[in-house]
Amino acid sequence: MTKTELIAIVHNLASIEHPELSKKSVTALLDTLSEVITATVSGGGDITLPNVGKIALKSRDARVGRNPRTGESVQIPAKKVLKFTPAKALKDAVASQVNE
Repeated sequence: MTKTELIAIVHNLASIEHPELSKKSVTALLDTLSEVITATVSGGGDITLPNVGKIALKSRDARVGRNPRTGESVQIPAKKVLKFTPAKALKDAVASQVNE
C-alpha cells in the first residue's frame, strides 16, 4: 500500500464520523506520526502503536562473518537496528487470514 492509498483509506473511514476532516489533515497527521516515531526511536526510545505493535532500537554486537565467495573471515561491526514486535491483535488477525 502506498502513502496515497493509505491517506485515501484513512480519509474515507474517518470522514464517516468526522466529515470536516480533509485529505490534507490526514496527510499532516501521518507525516507528524512518522516524525514522532523517527524522533523517538532514533533517540533510543521505543514506541507502541496500539493493536499494531512496538518499534524499538536494538543493538547488534560485532561478530565474525564469512565472505561467501572466498570463504574468508570478515569482521562485521556492531550496529543498531530497528526491531518491530507485532501486537497480539495483529498476530491474531494475520493468523486467522492464513488459516482460512
